[in-house]
Amino acid sequence: MRLRHIAAATAAIGTALAVLTPVSPALAASCGGAGIDPVGGSYTEVRSNCSVAGSPGRHVTYEVFGDRNFKRQRAVVQVLGFESGRATWYSLGTIAPGPSVYKTVPWGNNVAYPKIRITASDAASALVAKITFNH
Repeated sequence: MRLRHIAAATAAIGTALAVLTPVSPALAASCGGAGIDPVGGSYTEVRSNCSVAGSPGRHVTYEVFGDRNFKRQRAVVQVLGFESGRATWYSLGTIAPGPSVYKTVPWGNNVAYPKIRITASDAASALVAKITFNH
């Protein structure tokens, strides 16, 4: 009888540890998306593959980077956030291949998919822009 109680307690502790184990960086970085926009077009909107359930005071940080295979690309990028419960686009400026650009935006008590909007900005530099993001 005591062995059953010990086994049950051990199983409960194992379950609690599994719940408290932090998510691996690889899994945490798997939320995001990528989009391609041709020069001369309007904004292309790209939705993340994961939604975010917010809470009062919550912020979301976007990591945005240009694809290194599109060496001459330039793209104007905006990221979605929420200001007083209203969807608001925040500018990151022009993104080129290279280091990531980070932007933290207010999210608040909203449940939604993070999104970016991109538009290729310079016809002389490339015909398309490919931008990838994580959150």
